[in-house]
Amino acid sequence: MLRILVVLPLYLVFIFVLTQTPAYQNFHDAVVAEGVRDWHLMAYGGALALGLFGAGIIEFVIRPEGFGFDSVLRIIRMGFIGLILLGAYQLGSFYAFHELSVAALTIPLMFVVAEIVYELVEYSLYRLSNVRNRARLS
Repeated sequence: MLRILVVLPLYLVFIFVLTQTPAYQNFHDAVVAEGVRDWHLMAYGGALALGLFGAGIIEFVIRPEGFGFDSVLRIIRMGFIGLILLGAYQLGSFYAFHELSVAALTIPLMFVVAEIVYELVEYSLYRLSNVRNRARLS
């Protein structure tokens, strides 16, 4: 739930603030250009495959639990999950004859930021509970 509370405001800021800038319009024009559409589709397919492979390896082989390096693995896993959603959404849009979304390119970044915030809050709560337990034992 906390991840959603982090991602939604980021996405709303992107949709309502950043899309009004000239830099975004230039980026949008470069992404939706007809000459590079095939390259984009190959990249979205590659992102989908890479995301499935990477998230699967981290989730089912490495199985990160705890803090430290495992937190970094969970952050990377969320980036891979963002790639899965990006690739699936963009390929689905293309095959449903819709225009490709430029705003969707920020999904992996937002998932990574949400996981970083979530890990920081989770670690803070863990440390706080340890402090309370030590105070109770004293």
